Amino acid sequence: MAQRGNAEVAQKEYMERLSQVWAKHNSHPLKSLASLMVQAPVFICFFSALRHMAAAQARPCKLLPMLQTVRCLCHCVSLLQ
Repeated sequence: MAQRGNAEVAQKEYMERLSQVWAKHNSHPLKSLASLMVQAPVFICFFSALRHMAAAQARPCKLLPMLQTVRCLCHCVSLLQ
């Protein structure tokens, strides 16, 4: 019974010291989870969108011929300089 009383006193002292350290440094273990709580939904939505994009059938790009023409013109202009 005496050991249990000593353990309770030691635990109480430990918690008081821990609270003092947290107060001194304006810290708390749950504060580190705040950024995770904000970032987690963003990452989940991002990877969900990527998964849906990968599963969707790719449609041909209608701008590709125009981009190839522009690239060819740029190349020709650079050769002329």
